[in-house]
Amino acid sequence: MSNSRVELIEIRVAFADTDAMGIVHHANYLKYFEVARVGWLRNKGLDYRKWQDKGQHLPLVESHCRYKRPARFEDLLTIKVKGRRDGLRVIFEYEVLNKENGILLTTGKTEHVCVTAGTANANTANANTANANTANAGAARTATDYKIMEPTSDLLDALN
Repeated sequence: MSNSRVELIEIRVAFADTDAMGIVHHANYLKYFEVARVGWLRNKGLDYRKWQDKGQHLPLVESHCRYKRPARFEDLLTIKVKGRRDGLRVIFEYEVLNKENGILLTTGKTEHVCVTAGTANANTANANTANANTANAGAARTATDYKIMEPTSDLLDALN
């Protein structure tokens, strides 16, 4: 993954991230990918919170993870993350390495689309947020509440 668009993000494995075998639980790699992705955006000068304030989001539509070797409590991980565009999708690719010995532990990718709030108004959004906190909420928003959009110009600049 040698490219000028690659960012390196470091994460130390927390005890809570490990399972009964003492290794990082597989689901936590998606969390690590998210931390790396948001760090990548921040390092490119993009502020995800400002996107949210404008009603823009970058939801995950697909993910893949290949586990090669385990990470353990207190390991310092380096996550290489690279972003690229593929049509309307924004794809992030990841390599998780043990920083001490450089061993590749996990690879993965996540695919996202840019969306903007559609027909939902503030009252609907507040009601949906409240509903999302209940056990019977189901899908708090419907697909019609958001509209797929072209990646924003600042995101396109960061991807190039």
